[in-house]
Amino acid sequence: MSVGRARLDCLITASGEEGVSHTQEQEQVQEREQTGTPKRRRVLYPYGSSSPERDDAITVLGALRVATATQIMRLTRPHLSDNKSIRNALLDLAKHGPVVSEGNTAGPRGRIGTPGRAGPAAQKLWRLTAAGLDYADKNMVDGVDGGLARGVARGGAKHAMAVNETVIAFVRGGSLPDAAGGICGVQAFRTETHLPIASGSKAAVRVDAVLRAPAAGVPVLMIEVDRGTESPERVAEKLARYDQYFARTLYEVKRSNAMGGNTGTGLHWQTLFPPTGRPGTPPVAIVFTGMSRPALANRINRVLELTSEHWQFSFQDYQAGEGGVPLLVTALDDLLAHGPAGPVWYRAGAGMPRRGLVQALDGTLD
Repeated sequence: MSVGRARLDCLITASGEEGVSHTQEQEQVQEREQTGTPKRRRVLYPYGSSSPERDDAITVLGALRVATATQIMRLTRPHLSDNKSIRNALLDLAKHGPVVSEGNTAGPRGRIGTPGRAGPAAQKLWRLTAAGLDYADKNMVDGVDGGLARGVARGGAKHAMAVNETVIAFVRGGSLPDAAGGICGVQAFRTETHLPIASGSKAAVRVDAVLRAPAAGVPVLMIEVDRGTESPERVAEKLARYDQYFARTLYEVKRSNAMGGNTGTGLHWQTLFPPTGRPGTPPVAIVFTGMSRPALANRINRVLELTSEHWQFSFQDYQAGEGGVPLLVTALDDLLAHGPAGPVWYRAGAGMPRRGLVQALDGTLD
């Protein structure tokens, strides 16, 4: 089943392709009877992809910005064991312009189909072009956040790949036989979302992924992926920026308060995201990966220690700037194994064992 509403056929027709007459339809029927594929379709799509496959590729790239064919397959067709049909869809899309590949997962010196410098064989990385982004923005539910991921693939996009693995865990659920399933579809995510700390300021939070899954009890969740490439202090600084952004007051409220006509506290984030239904600001989840279990545990403890001033009051009614950011942490390996609804989340300050996502957000054991 297609996960998106985009129809590449419409894009091609709008770009000047001729319509099909009744005579041509009869010829295509005859061609289909002889070869199994209409001649016109083979000309338009030489790799033989189907419309749902192309739709799904555009939808996933609209949400994730950059991805491999295997990641798109895992999100949209997990029952398949080979990504050939998705690769063919991407190649057909590239022929018409909506997508392009600028690199692979092994980085500048990697070669497709051969082992990279570490890990499995390298795969092509795909992104939307300007035409593809515009098309996805018009056809995806809630549109597309952010711009083009130009140049990301040239360096291997290792961080984006870790973010994508996190998204896959949320959508597909855990890999263990008794693991909980996924809680949303790929369209619930937007990656690389820009949240300015002040109007006209370059200072901002760039969120790795924003999840909106109200039906699953998660109206909004900010997700950060930490691969251990920065110091714990830098990770803590990002949570401090979240605290600053969540305290940002709307300009209209500031002006009214200054004139003495209002004491309102309208916050900027409330214009972008729905109410959480819980104390504190929108929650932030940090997913740790890329290190051994002992190193991961030490890093999580250090980050919790450095960020305590930003989450210590997250169980209380929120007051801007008073440390009310709910913080959850987990390991990517655990998330992939057990799924987001499994017992993988530790809630900072809760003093409870790891729980499922909703239980961790609620601060309850049940």
